[in-house]
Amino acid sequence: MAAVCGRFVDDMEDTAVKENIVLQCDENFKDPLLYMDGFLWQLDRIHFSGMIARLTKLKASG
Repeated sequence: MAAVCGRFVDDMEDTAVKENIVLQCDENFKDPLLYMDGFLWQLDRIHFSGMIARLTKLKASG
């Protein structure tokens, strides 16, 4: 999951994620956020949707 998220976040280091990863948005898919090990990124809808799409594909193939 960290590899998928890192693809969409410019300043995330590959080794930064150790434990917790959370994708979050409100019920209207506004204000998407990415939380990783104490770091928080505000995402745009395109990057948020891209992460969800990639994770869905990985789950379907795995």
